[in-house]
Amino acid sequence: MFVYLLALFLSAVLLVDVKGDIPFVRRVASPNVYQYVLVFLVLFLVFGLRSEVGTDYLAYLDLINVLGRTVHTERWEPASYFLAWIGIRFFDSSEFSLVLYFIVSSVVVLWAFRKNSKCPWLSMYLFFTTNYWFLYCNQMRQSLALSICLLSLWAIIERKFLIFALFMVLAMCFHKSAIVFFPAYGLTYLKISRYPMVISLIVSIVLGLLFRDVVIGLSESFSNLLFDDRYDTIMNISAKSQQDIGLGLRYLFMNLVCLFVVFSLSEASSRYAQVVLYCFLIGQILTNLFAGSYGLYRLTYYYSIFIIFAVPAGVVLMLNVKWRASCVCVLCSAFFILYIKAILDNTHSIIPYQSLLFEEKMD
Repeated sequence: MFVYLLALFLSAVLLVDVKGDIPFVRRVASPNVYQYVLVFLVLFLVFGLRSEVGTDYLAYLDLINVLGRTVHTERWEPASYFLAWIGIRFFDSSEFSLVLYFIVSSVVVLWAFRKNSKCPWLSMYLFFTTNYWFLYCNQMRQSLALSICLLSLWAIIERKFLIFALFMVLAMCFHKSAIVFFPAYGLTYLKISRYPMVISLIVSIVLGLLFRDVVIGLSESFSNLLFDDRYDTIMNISAKSQQDIGLGLRYLFMNLVCLFVVFSLSEASSRYAQVVLYCFLIGQILTNLFAGSYGLYRLTYYYSIFIIFAVPAGVVLMLNVKWRASCVCVLCSAFFILYIKAILDNTHSIIPYQSLLFEEKMD
């Protein structure tokens, strides 16, 4: 486990702006491109060359090995199919196809950090500790679509609709569920005061805890409009399952973090602050409603992942340096505990037992 904790801290530290007020910057941090290259190398060596880890890893290997000969791969989105085909056609290796997925998604998400984050080192830290990085070890096609959606943030803020539409088409070429992020473009035209957002968050908590089956049942009727029979089947199973609704320390803590972001950014005048706030708020509301429902819960990632931009934006806007430092310490400590718990609870989906370069165990 030490290897993965070390990867977390190295990735965050390497993105610290060495010219700014370390590590609690007031202005937009701007690590140079060489720092991002070093971060990529750390992630690639530890996670990119993983072997037989993750709930989807072996399933992907089987599907890629029969590429073009089964209905499942024929229904893959074209860009996802193309990446898998490259590994088979030129390297005769399904493992290389998965490495290629990792390389492309990592480069895009690091590009998004460089272009859109107010504090890249904190964004990277949150990316790990909120478990989104673990998602990249499992749901590989959707993770790539998520990375593209993160990168499209600047097009939303600059109100460049055609560029945003191109981003969305590209994301859907990797995973069609990215269509749920298309309405995010309209968030730049909204102006919602603080208390309606707080009330909406509270209402979502109540509905998610007390009326979960009703909420999922209603949303199930719209699934056929967006997804094919594969996704519809997943959602039908999820609606009838009796999974944990997500109530616990993590559930409560994430809602408290959302409240922090609402109170930090709701009065901000910048378009950037408003958009990342609305995205994270929508993501948390959807999480409250659909936590525990596997099929629907996957769709919430497109908005909830913006926590990695919203929290740094809220911290940077805090004028009092001591309060800012205390806030960062508390948040980093809490998220680190969640990260440790995730590693201990879900070892198979997270920790690479061996590297593709070596036969022996890495840990």
